[in-house]
Amino acid sequence: MSTPFKRTLSFIMVFCIVIATILPSISKANGEDLEIQASDLTGHWAESVMNKWIDQGLLNGYEAGRYKPDRAVTRAEFAVLINRIFEFVERKELPFTDVQSSTWYAEPLAKVYAAGAIEGDGKGLFQPEAYITREDAAVIVARAFRIEASDHERRGSFFKDANLLSAYAVEAVNALQARGYVQGKGNQLFSPKRNMTRAEIVQLVDNVMGTVIHEEGSFSQDVEGNLVVNSDKVTLKGLTISGDLYITPGVGEGNVTLDEVVVKGRIYVLGGGTNSIIVRNSNITGTLIVDKWNGQVRIVASGTTHFPVIRLLSGAILEEENRVQGSSSFSKVFIHIPEDDEFRNVSLRGLFQEVRNISNGVHLDLDSNAVVLTLIVDAPLNVKGAGIIKLAKLNVSGSTFDKRPGEVQFSKGVTATFGIESKSVTSGAASGSTPGPTTPSVPSPATTLPIVENGQASASIWVHVDADEQTKEAAEKLAEYVEKSTGVQLPIHTDDPATVNPHPVADQAQIYVGVEGLPNINGQANLLDGMDGDGFVIHQTGSRITIAGPTSWGTEFGVDEFLERYVGVRWLAPGEDWEDVPQRTNLTILKNDEVRQEPAFFSREFDTHTSNTPERAKWTRNNRMHGRVEFKHNLFSLFPPSRYKASNPEFYPEGVNTDSHGGWQPCFTAEGIVEEAIANINAYFDANPEATSYSLGVNDGMANGSGYCEHSGQVNSIGYDNMSNIYYDWVNKVSMGVFAEHPDKYLGLLAYSEVYDPPTNGIKLDPRVIVYITDDRLSWGDPDLRSVGQDITEGWLEAADGVAFYEYLWGTPYMVPRTYFDLMEQNYRYAKDAGVTVQYAEMVPNFGEGPKPWLSTKLQWDPDQDADVLLQEWYVRAVGADAAADLAAYYEIWRQFWEEEMFATDWFADWVASEPRMNYFNFLDDAYLDAVTPAQIAQSRALLESTVSKAVTAKQQKRAQDLLRSFEYYEASALSHSLEKAIPQPTNETEALALLNSVLTKMRLAEKRRELIVAFKDDSFLQQAFSPYIVDEKTLGGYTRVWSGMTKHEMDALVAWLEQEAPAGPVHSQLEGLAANDPLPSIRTHAYILLRSSDPSSRTLLNANPSFEDAGATTAQADAWNLWLYDGTEMSRTDNVKKSGDYSIKARGVRFGGVIQTVQVQSGVHELSIGYYSPAGSDGKGTIRLQLDFWDAMNNHLGSVKPYLETKRASDTAGEWATLYWAGEFPEGIVKVEAYALVEGFGEDQEIYIDDFYLNRLSPDPYADNSKTPLNLNTSFEIAGSTPQTSSSWNTWVYQDNGTLQRTGDETGQTADYSMKAEGIGLIGGIYQSVKVDPGVHGMSVAYYSPAGSSGIGSIRLQLEQYDVQNNHLGNLTTTGKLLSNTAGNWTTLKWIGEFPAGVDHVNINVLLEGMGVTQAVYMDDVRFYRLSPPSIPAEIQAATVNLNPSFEIEGDTAVGSASWTSWVYQNNGTLQRTGDDWRFVGDHSMKASGIEIAGGVYQSVPVEAGEYGMRVSYYSPISSSGNGTLRLQFDQYDANNVHLGNLTPAGMPIGATAGSLATLEWNGEFAEGTSYVNVNVIFEGFGANQEVYIDYAHFFRVEP
Repeated sequence: MSTPFKRTLSFIMVFCIVIATILPSISKANGEDLEIQASDLTGHWAESVMNKWIDQGLLNGYEAGRYKPDRAVTRAEFAVLINRIFEFVERKELPFTDVQSSTWYAEPLAKVYAAGAIEGDGKGLFQPEAYITREDAAVIVARAFRIEASDHERRGSFFKDANLLSAYAVEAVNALQARGYVQGKGNQLFSPKRNMTRAEIVQLVDNVMGTVIHEEGSFSQDVEGNLVVNSDKVTLKGLTISGDLYITPGVGEGNVTLDEVVVKGRIYVLGGGTNSIIVRNSNITGTLIVDKWNGQVRIVASGTTHFPVIRLLSGAILEEENRVQGSSSFSKVFIHIPEDDEFRNVSLRGLFQEVRNISNGVHLDLDSNAVVLTLIVDAPLNVKGAGIIKLAKLNVSGSTFDKRPGEVQFSKGVTATFGIESKSVTSGAASGSTPGPTTPSVPSPATTLPIVENGQASASIWVHVDADEQTKEAAEKLAEYVEKSTGVQLPIHTDDPATVNPHPVADQAQIYVGVEGLPNINGQANLLDGMDGDGFVIHQTGSRITIAGPTSWGTEFGVDEFLERYVGVRWLAPGEDWEDVPQRTNLTILKNDEVRQEPAFFSREFDTHTSNTPERAKWTRNNRMHGRVEFKHNLFSLFPPSRYKASNPEFYPEGVNTDSHGGWQPCFTAEGIVEEAIANINAYFDANPEATSYSLGVNDGMANGSGYCEHSGQVNSIGYDNMSNIYYDWVNKVSMGVFAEHPDKYLGLLAYSEVYDPPTNGIKLDPRVIVYITDDRLSWGDPDLRSVGQDITEGWLEAADGVAFYEYLWGTPYMVPRTYFDLMEQNYRYAKDAGVTVQYAEMVPNFGEGPKPWLSTKLQWDPDQDADVLLQEWYVRAVGADAAADLAAYYEIWRQFWEEEMFATDWFADWVASEPRMNYFNFLDDAYLDAVTPAQIAQSRALLESTVSKAVTAKQQKRAQDLLRSFEYYEASALSHSLEKAIPQPTNETEALALLNSVLTKMRLAEKRRELIVAFKDDSFLQQAFSPYIVDEKTLGGYTRVWSGMTKHEMDALVAWLEQEAPAGPVHSQLEGLAANDPLPSIRTHAYILLRSSDPSSRTLLNANPSFEDAGATTAQADAWNLWLYDGTEMSRTDNVKKSGDYSIKARGVRFGGVIQTVQVQSGVHELSIGYYSPAGSDGKGTIRLQLDFWDAMNNHLGSVKPYLETKRASDTAGEWATLYWAGEFPEGIVKVEAYALVEGFGEDQEIYIDDFYLNRLSPDPYADNSKTPLNLNTSFEIAGSTPQTSSSWNTWVYQDNGTLQRTGDETGQTADYSMKAEGIGLIGGIYQSVKVDPGVHGMSVAYYSPAGSSGIGSIRLQLEQYDVQNNHLGNLTTTGKLLSNTAGNWTTLKWIGEFPAGVDHVNINVLLEGMGVTQAVYMDDVRFYRLSPPSIPAEIQAATVNLNPSFEIEGDTAVGSASWTSWVYQNNGTLQRTGDDWRFVGDHSMKASGIEIAGGVYQSVPVEAGEYGMRVSYYSPISSSGNGTLRLQFDQYDANNVHLGNLTPAGMPIGATAGSLATLEWNGEFAEGTSYVNVNVIFEGFGANQEVYIDYAHFFRVEP
């Protein structure tokens, strides 16, 4: 970011200078010895450090060798010390009445005062003779060295006695502590009022000391850390400085030379003169900061020296000398001279890529050989001299130029004065173009190469005949964007050496795309030697401009640079609307302009969501993102279990599920596994020679030790098993074998989870192994985490030369813009300076974050760029100069939130304290939204609306509207989100209605979130790839950060009100209206939930054993429950603590586990609640939450409900029972749910108890009144099979004959006389029957009885095997098993309900018995399988039905008659009548026939034509009904004259054969020509006196030909 006013030295420099120049030389003050005496060091806490200084000659003793370590220092002495450090020159008259000009310290105090380091006590006094306190010393140091506290540091303090700090000292002390300069007195006490001792000064200096040169000479020894040069006539030769270089005022006006020096940090020039600082053939990677007090210092870059960034905080002379051809010594120069600095002259000599001025009144002198490619003017300046400015971008008025730049771009309304014209020029004055970047004048032909002149092409594009497709496409891109800018299409020619005169005329520029265009004379063919493959040059030879890189990627990126640098193109975000292409009439480039660039990081890559549309992919590529190393989770692919599990089981850990790609790792120490890995990877490279890398990345999913074969017995820095030594030893061995055959390849991997830390066993990985360190470096805004993260990085840099940063820049999962621009800049710059060579980021973009993705691309290419400059450019280019400030202010709100306010939230603290701690913030925890204020949201909307109103062009307006539209999702999320907290119970109707309406407002906003995601799905800018919702497979979903807008506390308050309000009350009335008529389904559902929840009778319990009262196979288990312990100590049933009943579930030390039950359900509204209790005093970090997984009949997963807002930290309610709750709607097609209470992250001894787990249905049962007529036969086993011990229609089986299963009538039956008895079925056995079904909802039940005293752990369950018409198995539906012994002595019913989808033709209905004891017995009876939903009659039958009233719903002349039907009974021997009180198949009525001994029936006359017809009749005879009666169809045919043509009489069916079950009578046949109508008959015959049958759904239909 832009450097604050006069920010200069770090504290390291301060005290290095103290050491070198002050402590040895101060001898007396006011007649008293200032030196400390030596003999008093023995046993002193500072003995070691002070003896070290004595040995190094940094501390001299006086008078008997004593050092006086505990002597206090006066304020005057301390100020003199500061002046000796800096050797300040400027002085000001002192305002202090207690400092006399004659005192020994008056002169140095005047200089320290002028420097702003001292201010006095506010009463006109300095109190020079008083001892300096620790807090005052901190303040003076911080002022002297401009050490400023960040906003985060201003908020709180490390020290427990911070309340004792004076207000003026808080920021200084916090800043010094955050940087490690002060540590306090122990127990985190600073003791601010305590006097500062000499020993403390020495210790403080020692903490930060680097190497000091304070005498002239030549030095060549490498420096680890910082180097301070405090003397002139110093030459540094051939050395490497790993830290920063400080050239201090102690150099005076002298000189310092750097010759072949590598400086990995920054260079601070604070001293030197006009002939002073020579930097020759040196490698400078950091920023050069110039801050000379009088602005008189000359810095010369000679030979190959290149300064990437220079910041001028004072005047200076910058000069090139003996520059290597084709290069530039100065990339970016920022001029930021303080307003009160009278020395404001800057002189430039040489080639400068970019100069930016942000200081008023600067005098910029351009020597005649100075060339500035781009000058950006953000503050008025005066430009003198004959040098050349190729392009000037003027953002403010008031600048003057002796010489007009080659090209000028004005912001709207900006004016400037050019001496050559002697007049002021305003934006658009020459061209008349619209506001924005314009070209007021035509550059001088003598200094420029024209590309487009006056709307005509003055150049052509050339590509070699053998160029690859990528190079050709780059040339086409160049032509495309030049045409977009100028309207002129540059011709593209093919350079074919075989063609005569291939080149254009000599006076026309030629833009050659590709390496073939580079000159091949005078040694210049080596321009690309040693350059990274993504690097490039833009090189001129005469009228030819060559854009070329070592690879096609480099050439393409060179074209991108050409378009950005010369045409002014910016790809701000994906999509045509977000391309910013200045409109030009003329396009020129400066002659002899040379560009050479390489990326700071050789591989730069975002996740696939950033390129998941063509527009996004194009944007990513145009901004030079190019991933070159494979590194992601991949060991499941290297060792696929399908290939190795059988032949090499030793490659895999025992007892883990290797079917998934995560949660397990191969056995790294298994015999042969190294050799197998080498062979597989070499085979891959052999088969894919174009591949440049292969991934050794560990499998995803935290294995937590259970997924590894090996165990280290150690915990790493983030709390996981430390597997680094084992894993990286394997990596090292594999890499040696791979690189032996493929030395030009890379191997990538992830430092993640268990292998996050660097190895500690001395392993040094090959440089071609690229280690991606995973971290959410937003966390580095916390000084402690930054220190830890950088320590990890530096540890990795010792273990591997190939280090990459894997960053979590995530946008979409977050609900407000996660824009931490300052930290991004710092982190990218640190990475480059530290030696990181690769960058990868999970961007998961929300482009509503504005410049964030674009800024990331720019800083990944060159992290030394100023992020403030880049951001300002993005804002102006996106929405125009007038609107830019509002847009910047909008994003500043959220930068402050994430970089400052977020670090004070519980959300952050919880993540930091989690054990183990993931490498990224918990984006599934939305608690950070609790820190978002309505004021921030309102201010954000106001700023964006203002941005929209101020945007000028159509594109600017569209972009502003896109940003506002994207903000609506943030707004809806923040305003609809609420954390659970107690609310007052309404005491009257007004309060209750106000609460309801507040909830409704939030619920509508919550629904708006979903609507926006749907609306965004096809928009490359707005689309959210990690949205909380699944939309046409456009989003990942799964991360269900979805909420209703109503909290449980709000719901409870409303339900409590409803329970005491009359049904006609206003809240009831409003909710009933909403439930019936609101256009939003979510509002209708939740209104319904509130109404049903206030009526206790509406709840239907669905799950079994909710309070765990019934034991499972052991007393520690619970019947019907899976007590799942993936990783932890204990999960068991207990009677120690309970909420209700006698039992609960105890979980102890559970890192991941829970209680689970599978429950058969239907679609509709449901609720889930559990009680939980954590013992008083529990302070662990463990959490508990709910989860529901939805499944259909084919076992397809329909989705999950993971109400993360209901994730609770158990310790928050320690000592009291608390409740988790969810209510919502199950989707159509659902047949079962898996209901969970999940326990996560508990410490070893942390406990939680779970009780009262209720899954209730709130919706009425839609099938409660439907007939449950069995579809299966012989439901009560009354009909024997081939033997008396078997049962007709039923198959029995016992695995390995381990037990018995037979029909019995001698002992127990629930109904009638028989049942099935099972005894001693040790493994598994059961009964089953095949039943034909149609799609729809069905049910099944079985009554069972285990005799009292029958012991064992046997269980019973239902299973339905589904088959299609070809008898292909489509899957099983299975209920949770029930322990027989829990209900011994009582008849119990086990039920199932579910839905069969289309395609299921028949099912095998099973009753299964398992695990019974040898003498354990059970009886089964009344096995019923029935249809619940209306019959599934094919649509073609319904459409072709020709008879009337097929279901007898319409009453006839009497209540017992049926319209359109005639009923008859021969000799009235029996009854036949319409009924609505008994069985029916569909609707409310059927026809009942009883005791028809001879014959009877119903008929209807139906017109027909010749052709094929069919008929179906459903019928049911009760199981208790006995007799030999039959049921048949008959069709009496007649012609048009009523002449009887004969009958069609299909065979009848004995109704007793299907007694107790639903059956169907069907017929298909053909009527001949001449048939005009038929009497359709259903005929009953030969009934017993008590025999009955019901008929329904009698359809007579035409079969289409």
